[in-house]
Amino acid sequence: DKCAALPPNTLFPDESACQKYWRCGSNQRLASSECCPAGQGFDQIAQRCVVNSQCPDVCGPCNNTSSTPTAGSGCPLAPVPGNPNRYYYVISPGTTLACPETLVFDAAICTCVVGQGVVVTSPQLCVPTFQTGFDIPLDYQNNIPTISYQGQQVGQFDGTGDLVIKAFAQSGFHTPHFQIDLRVNLANTVPPSGGQRMAVVTNADCETMESVSITMDAQNFYFRIYQMESTTPAEIAIPFAGLQDANGWYKVSLMYAGGPGSFQFTATVGSKTEVYRGPVLLDNYIDRRKCALHVGFGYMYAGFQGYLDDISIWRCKP
Repeated sequence: DKCAALPPNTLFPDESACQKYWRCGSNQRLASSECCPAGQGFDQIAQRCVVNSQCPDVCGPCNNTSSTPTAGSGCPLAPVPGNPNRYYYVISPGTTLACPETLVFDAAICTCVVGQGVVVTSPQLCVPTFQTGFDIPLDYQNNIPTISYQGQQVGQFDGTGDLVIKAFAQSGFHTPHFQIDLRVNLANTVPPSGGQRMAVVTNADCETMESVSITMDAQNFYFRIYQMESTTPAEIAIPFAGLQDANGWYKVSLMYAGGPGSFQFTATVGSKTEVYRGPVLLDNYIDRRKCALHVGFGYMYAGFQGYLDDISIWRCKP
């Protein structure tokens, strides 16, 4: 039962028909199969039916059991006090997510809406779509232990676990500014060599190579993106020897910014920053992938081993 791995009262799409979705009960068991109205499809991120003219009507008028899924008191999400633009899983209050700019989170219908009498901080304010400093245990879908290391809480990765960021499944990169920031500490780990790489952050999953990734081997950090409508990657490699701080931490950043026709791809490790100047013309957004963004895992990569901290993923310029 898929609901056993999801928060109570969660909705999730039917894999065979975008008009249909499934509802989990408060006991984390499958409760019902439901349908959006004709001309609408289920949006997993918004947890509701949205207009989708490309979604075929497979249910018929007798089976349209819901116009807009509502969660009410069963909503697994809650707004961040004092910042209505952000929300969090109730069972994991330390990891917050952001609504699109100018929208606020409405717990009554469990989705982001235009604010009703709520003043949202300037739409120019940039907040990360995902951020964690591993200060509290992570939520149900992740199996990364949080430990104290050098006097601070960090995520300990052993090569088998990963942190899953579902906000970037099927979307998330069609933006004028995308950025990943984090700190990496190898501790006593020796990264792979001989052509094998270790995943730091990737969306390589579902037996499909990534559209964005940060990986590493024994010599380099690698930063890679695939653009929409392109099968050729753009990649930056930065040798990391000597770029760690006094405590062994590498400050790592990937940035992809611009607009249709002209983008800039930049990578940073410690004090060294490189701008992509390779043969691939950067003229489109980063491509989407079906599956989520992962920290510590990637299809065809070795799992990350070491410590990670201060992870922020942005869809705007910080």
